[in-house]
Amino acid sequence: MSIIEVKVIAAIRRWCYDSAKLVSGRGNNYQHRGFQRRDERSYDARQVRVLDFERAFSKLPEQNQVLLLLAHRDGISECELAAMISVSPNSMRRWLMDTRIALATLLEHQNAL
Repeated sequence: MSIIEVKVIAAIRRWCYDSAKLVSGRGNNYQHRGFQRRDERSYDARQVRVLDFERAFSKLPEQNQVLLLLAHRDGISECELAAMISVSPNSMRRWLMDTRIALATLLEHQNAL
């Protein structure tokens, strides 16, 4: 696996974490000890990261989006994915690699990687 693919996997995991934090409504770890200034910049930065990633991710074909989400968000192995769609594990490995590189190209174009 190349360094570009590792960066894409990290970007997918960061996107999953950030979008879950945004949905929960608890974007920051606020201290509940008296009055403290709210640091909304980290919340805003999280929104920008999520939107940038989703903009690039939406440019991939739908089947590639599903493949990446199943592999890296849901944790399904390459062999299980290959069995799901009746292809060889080597073909699945190659398809995943090509999809990660395509996403890396899109993310680098937006300076989001």
